[in-house]
Amino acid sequence: MTRRRPTRSRRWIAVITAVALVGCGETYVDESLIDPTTTAPDPTTAEADGADGADTDAAPDDLATALSRIDDALDRLSDAVADDPELAGELLATIDSAWASVEDGVRAEHPDQLFGIQQAIDLAHSAVTRKRPADASKAWKILRDVAPTLG
Repeated sequence: MTRRRPTRSRRWIAVITAVALVGCGETYVDESLIDPTTTAPDPTTAEADGADGADTDAAPDDLATALSRIDDALDRLSDAVADDPELAGELLATIDSAWASVEDGVRAEHPDQLFGIQQAIDLAHSAVTRKRPADASKAWKILRDVAPTLG
């Protein structure tokens, strides 16, 4: 009697079944490892002393003003990254300052647009640290797409 080799489809079915069964395991939490005196911080209350690392001395900007500052800085950042690293650093500081002044408000009032703005900010950092003018241009384009949705 000859033995048949499993076909590829049978192998894939076996692999998928095994993965599915492994994923169905029960989650076990060992209560003895949890310290009952430790509590999670309440995310609805803000630290007034700036313990979260934010600059509490700076007054929050109007959203439109901050976005305008970020837009202007991003517009100039690509050329600065290519030609003037010192100016690129100053523009990045302007972007960070403007974003820090409105970040909490955007998180609270426009959470759907947070990803796009954060992506633009991260690309601006990448542009300066990695000396990539294209990242600055992309950041500016992303901000241009997201800003009108903030109303």
